[in-house]
Amino acid sequence: MQNSLIIYAVDDGYFPYYFKRGKGSTLLVLTSHLLLANNQLVPLDLRIGKILVDYDNVTKKIIHMVNNAKQYKRSGNLRQVLLLDGITYAGFNVANPIEIYIHTKVPVLTVFYQSLDLKKIYKALVKHFSDWQNRFTLIDKVYIEAKGISTKKGYIKIHAVGIDLATARTIIESTQVFSRIPEPLRISHIIASSLAKILIKYGLLKHE
Repeated sequence: MQNSLIIYAVDDGYFPYYFKRGKGSTLLVLTSHLLLANNQLVPLDLRIGKILVDYDNVTKKIIHMVNNAKQYKRSGNLRQVLLLDGITYAGFNVANPIEIYIHTKVPVLTVFYQSLDLKKIYKALVKHFSDWQNRFTLIDKVYIEAKGISTKKGYIKIHAVGIDLATARTIIESTQVFSRIPEPLRISHIIASSLAKILIKYGLLKHE
């Protein structure tokens, strides 16, 4: 990486099965890191929100969190990118990476570590959601458009918006430390899941 880069990473937290279909909430965590030219990651910021399981507002939530965190863009030469761990959050609350890019002006990399069973997802959506078609169309489009790449830590698929695939690969590999998962996403996942479990244990993300 020739220039420093601000990396935002979003992931959601744990929730029990009985929270599904809008009966409970979990956490949505955005971490901000500065990736230096020597590939060192410097933590900058942490944003925590609450998101209803199986609702339809995660795109707006992410846009709001990223725009609030953009204060760390201290100069016009400091680039930014957002990492998403897939596009389904809190169950089937589906994020739209294209809409996020349009409203934040921050390139979006959606990373898939596991193959999606689109037929299984389709059946689940048809069974439980009146707006299943909108949700499935978005999941299907993003996953099919994602490109498979081989990284130093293994094979993944990436859907890139506002950034070319070669640059996306460089960013991913520059942030892989322990596994295929870029370190900013791994940190967001750990924080979101750990805090959500604690809050649920003490009744602070109550079943609704």
